[in-house]
Amino acid sequence: MLKVLKENRYEFALLGLALLWVGGSLLASLAWPKGNWFCRSGAVMVLLAVIVEFHLGNLQQAENSNASVIAGLGIPVSGDLPKIKQHLAKAAHIFAISGTLIWGYGDLLI
Repeated sequence: MLKVLKENRYEFALLGLALLWVGGSLLASLAWPKGNWFCRSGAVMVLLAVIVEFHLGNLQQAENSNASVIAGLGIPVSGDLPKIKQHLAKAAHIFAISGTLIWGYGDLLI
């Protein structure tokens, strides 16, 4: 488990920061309602999720180019990312969608 966290610390850190930012902004909005901090935090959540998606996309592209080089005979072979990175990519998609909803409708939710 510790090895998984260490190998994927960049993605976990950004997604964790997004959760902390939204949670802190929710608390700030409840304490100071005029600031609309919660709905503004959706933009930060989307930004961090897109950074993770871009990073994982670059890793996938590198994996695909390495796989096609290994094939050597012109036979296309696609390399897959490890399962944990695939799960992180799905989580980043969910964060981007959730962040968009918070950004657009956060003021109506609280």
